[in-house]
Amino acid sequence: MRLFGNFPELFEHLPPGTKTGRISWQSSFHIGHRVAAQEVVGHVALAGDAAHIHSPVAARGMNLGLEDAYVFAKCAADELHGGDRRLADYGRIRHAVHAGVVERIKKLTQLARGRPELVALFRRYLIPGLTKFPPTAHQMMKLVTGLDHAVEVK
Repeated sequence: MRLFGNFPELFEHLPPGTKTGRISWQSSFHIGHRVAAQEVVGHVALAGDAAHIHSPVAARGMNLGLEDAYVFAKCAADELHGGDRRLADYGRIRHAVHAGVVERIKKLTQLARGRPELVALFRRYLIPGLTKFPPTAHQMMKLVTGLDHAVEVK
């Protein structure tokens, strides 16, 4: 059995009657939320985890990396066909997207972790109601599916 949680006494929260064995391994997990200072230097471009790292919410990192590849391919093809500074455009376009997505994921992760305790109370009592409110539910759906921003290639 594998358990993970965001509180110290995880076993105390298991259903009554649950039998557990010896803990063979445990660790603390730190989630970093970072964006590269710039995505392009000369002819080198960063994409995916090299350009942005955040908690694994709804595979956003993978989806963002796929977007990076698409936008990079478009910009690189344009530059090969005479489009001036299209690689620099890739960096400008994607940096704004990376910064926005990572900030939203960071906030969502803080909410999910429930720290400080005020956030835990908010998560426990207010969020369930908000997710039933159609505009909030729609925004949450857009966030976790990656549809919260346009994929620009211009």
